[in-house]
Amino acid sequence: MKRILLVDLVSWMGHHRPYFLLYTKLLLELGYQVDALCLGEEDLKSSFPEAIFDGSLKIIEPRFLFTQRLLLQILKVFSRLNITNLTSHIQLISKWLIIKNAVFDRSLQEETFVFLLDLQGYLTNIPLIIQRYCLPKAWAGLYICPPSADKLLGEDRSDSLLKHSSLKGLCFLNESLVSELKLRLNSVFISHFPDVSYLQCEVNKPPIVCKVLQKAAGRKIVLLASLTKKHGLIHFLRLADTMQNSSILFFAMGLVRLDGYNFDELAYIQSRLASPPDNLLVFEDIYPPEETLNSIYKAADAAFVCYEDFQHSSNKLTKAIGLGTPVLVAHRTLLADRVQKYHLGYAINPNNLDTASKVLKSLLYDFSFDEALRKAFIEFHSEKTLKNKLSKLIQQDFKV
Repeated sequence: MKRILLVDLVSWMGHHRPYFLLYTKLLLELGYQVDALCLGEEDLKSSFPEAIFDGSLKIIEPRFLFTQRLLLQILKVFSRLNITNLTSHIQLISKWLIIKNAVFDRSLQEETFVFLLDLQGYLTNIPLIIQRYCLPKAWAGLYICPPSADKLLGEDRSDSLLKHSSLKGLCFLNESLVSELKLRLNSVFISHFPDVSYLQCEVNKPPIVCKVLQKAAGRKIVLLASLTKKHGLIHFLRLADTMQNSSILFFAMGLVRLDGYNFDELAYIQSRLASPPDNLLVFEDIYPPEETLNSIYKAADAAFVCYEDFQHSSNKLTKAIGLGTPVLVAHRTLLADRVQKYHLGYAINPNNLDTASKVLKSLLYDFSFDEALRKAFIEFHSEKTLKNKLSKLIQQDFKV
């Protein structure tokens, strides 16, 4: 059986958990032996008990060889003595060594292809002599929040991991990077991967949806599903203030993270969260199960997905559109390009509250999807499309 080593040693929070479970599922469906190297052993066991039992899914324990531990200690000593400039690279080298050891576990029995589920931090350049020792024979990865193409390819260095012959593919959720990188990295398989979102809802209305509908009392519902600066929390609260006399309920949910705001902004946000006006409902708690969250999206009349100055993908857009909820996004972003291309909602300048309030009213009362375009968007961001792209990647120019 062909073997894939699926790796995420970065985190098990946020998008890391659902992505790892999804990619594991699709690789198993494609008929591969999947070895999982990650931080979510218990979730894998509960999600794929049959695959664990029949051996098609194996959970790999991170480990170092004695000589590798010795190497890392020597590098740390050299760094403290300023003999080398490897201080920032030691953690990265450690991850690559763990991956190498996981590959070596069964390398005598079968070829292994390594897929890194989040390339963030893995492409830092490390000395060629160490690359030769710790890189696997064939690897690729998904870049979820990549830098610009110029920054990614900016340094034309001999020790760039992008030039290593073992690199077989780079995958991006950001389609705008793909065409440019294909021209500049013509020896590597470059692909745009869909930002898939799980869309199953609860069979019955969950209690949280009943509470929101009761509070709305017939008013339109606008949803913000993350209480952070990146997700536009302050813009959402200011828009709610501007529209207090409208028949709209602004519903925000999630754990509050206020890093990045200045003193005046913090004071404003905290006052609104502590004493919300009648048109604002806030649930400060961890995310509910995915089926419950999907039911909330489905109950909303619009989703506020205003990532300002954000040139990356977000499966909040995929989720909202898949569940039939139009979106309001920040202008001049990747999400705005998608929304305009597929007619999925409207893009606004979130700092222009007068215009934003008019656009939101139009979205809630006058907007309708072009169903052909919406279905095309959903089809591209589907598990079927992702599975086909994964299969094509793994079969490129090498045998597994």
